[in-house]
Amino acid sequence: MRGPDDSHKCIYCLEDKQPAEFDTEHVLNQAFGTYGGDTPTLHCVCQDCNKALGDAVDLPLARGT
Repeated sequence: MRGPDDSHKCIYCLEDKQPAEFDTEHVLNQAFGTYGGDTPTLHCVCQDCNKALGDAVDLPLARGT
């Protein structure tokens, strides 16, 4: 369970960061479609991790399908 002291902790790198350093991560890659207002997203992934995962996982996966 997350407490108030770690509310700005990235779920991947586990670093405490400022709220401005976080992105919206799409649970399902946008390349596979969008679902209007129901597109599942997370707001607990820092920009650095979101970019790294996008470059290393999402981009090759989207291009290869």
